Amino acid sequence: MDSIRFAHLSDTHVKIDHLETNLDYVFKEVKDPNANLKELLDKIKQMNLDFVIISGDLVHEGDTKDYECLKKILTESGISIPIFLALGNHDRKDKFNKVFLNEDSLERYYYSQKVKGLKVIVLDSAEAGHGRGVIDERQLDWLLRSLSEPCEKGNIIVSHHPLFWDNPLLAIENSDRLLRSIRESNNRGVFCGHTHKGSSFICEGIFQSVAESSAFGFDYDDQSAFVSDRCGFGLCTVGDREIFVCHEMVQAKSKMAAKIPINTLKTILK
Repeated sequence: MDSIRFAHLSDTHVKIDHLETNLDYVFKEVKDPNANLKELLDKIKQMNLDFVIISGDLVHEGDTKDYECLKKILTESGISIPIFLALGNHDRKDKFNKVFLNEDSLERYYYSQKVKGLKVIVLDSAEAGHGRGVIDERQLDWLLRSLSEPCEKGNIIVSHHPLFWDNPLLAIENSDRLLRSIRESNNRGVFCGHTHKGSSFICEGIFQSVAESSAFGFDYDDQSAFVSDRCGFGLCTVGDREIFVCHEMVQAKSKMAAKIPINTLKTILK
């Protein structure tokens, strides 16, 4: 089959004023995330791609004006291919739904769409008021129905929180039923974010790719999360029997912006 190519962005953290935030000490030390996103979209526009995914934490603190800013950035990018958006723990469903869907709703935002015979399934793993990932039963039922429908080139799944991570604090909590559903379908890969650290690997027979944040990077040890000015995205190709992901750097790590104790991170994600 003809290969399908797409860009995978995540954790864009758009905000009108990043210095009016709970992470102002980080944003003082890194390049403006809004400028990073504009630069990245301009680069993507020059590529021969089929679609773009942005896997959550679209804005930093979920204000209406910040979603309006994001919408303006996406519109003014001039990108004509589909852009699939997922929601993360920094997003607010009511504000997103109002700006992007013109709906007064607190409903989770999940959906699917076919592109050149590949089904793109976007999940909403963000629980209101809760930093860790959860896929609710209603959404799981919908996913089972969606996965059971045959699709010529299979499916990919987009979620903010990863299915797997070496620290379970950062992964989807109730992943067992989700994993069974994915394994039984013609799944080509799962694409997620949240960790601000790019990686691609196979676990329990499922290919997972986590994108770098386009805003700032994280590295981890047992005691702390280290924030840096690293940012990037994934350039992905789905072929007949293979899948390739190149983790592209927009900004290589040049300095550490902050150090966050793991216990503080756990409090943030509760």
